[in-house]
Amino acid sequence: MNNYNRTSSGSNIEKFKGIASIIVTCLGIVIIIIGLKYCIDIFGILFDILKDPARLNNILTTMIQALDWETFNLTSGTKVYPISSLFALIVYAGVIIILAVLSMGMMRTGSKIVSWTIGDREAVKEILQYAFGETLRPKKLSNVKKINPGNKYQQN
Repeated sequence: MNNYNRTSSGSNIEKFKGIASIIVTCLGIVIIIIGLKYCIDIFGILFDILKDPARLNNILTTMIQALDWETFNLTSGTKVYPISSLFALIVYAGVIIILAVLSMGMMRTGSKIVSWTIGDREAVKEILQYAFGETLRPKKLSNVKKINPGNKYQQN
């Protein structure tokens, strides 16, 4: 009877581990999808700006007026150099770059979570080889030989 309790509690733990693994895997997939959505949005914004550069001018003008950056403009006699536009462009580009890095980081984190929770790496390798064929199989370096730590590899 004592043996029965041990096996049933062991199977309960295995069931819990399986359910937790499925939940964490789904969470990783959700994180990947959210990061992908943000990446698509960011690159959509950049594509819209490339199609219509006047839109960027409107964004920068609004930013300059909202932050009262007209005081940064340099004046030389009657000529005004719009340094505030340059500052606004640098801030806007910096924010876009930071958001792109964060969204790609979300995708990378989600993929690591999924990788850690999926235990059968050989099955994943077989699926990828089946999907992409034998041409994408890594090539072995047969003519490279390790000799010493100073010169790691030497051709035969």
